[in-house]
Amino acid sequence: MADTTPQAVQAAHELLLWIIPQIDKFPRVRRFTLGERLESMLLEVLEATVEAAFSARKQAALDRANLRLETARHLWRLAFELRAVAARSHEHGARLMDELGRQLGGWRFVRQYRGYARAWAEGRLDWDDFAPSVQGWIGHAAHADTAILILRWCAPW
Repeated sequence: MADTTPQAVQAAHELLLWIIPQIDKFPRVRRFTLGERLESMLLEVLEATVEAAFSARKQAALDRANLRLETARHLWRLAFELRAVAARSHEHGARLMDELGRQLGGWRFVRQYRGYARAWAEGRLDWDDFAPSVQGWIGHAAHADTAILILRWCAPW
């Protein structure tokens, strides 16, 4: 049986598996304030990504996960600046958070632009409704002569 867990859910899970033992090593004065807040924030990210994977209201859950992750990044940096976490651990945690952020961003991007494609195909959207950045991307894709890129984004859903 193939694993159908979205990559963002898996990345959030792996981040928590790695970071919870790191939080357990925080000095006592930070563990029950900053550490607890960081852990709960990342648990909320996991909950939101699971919700996005299995609910019809994906965009709201993805937006919430992205916001919580950004807050967790600031808390992680604060933990480093307060010397609650070593430099190498901070770097590794930041990389894991960055990877999760890329997964969430990609998921959000695909949902947004597939929605544009559907609306365009159904005639609910005209060229002037597209943001200038989207117009530029479409122009680039049209002239890039990359059939895979064009098929992936312009294929009917």
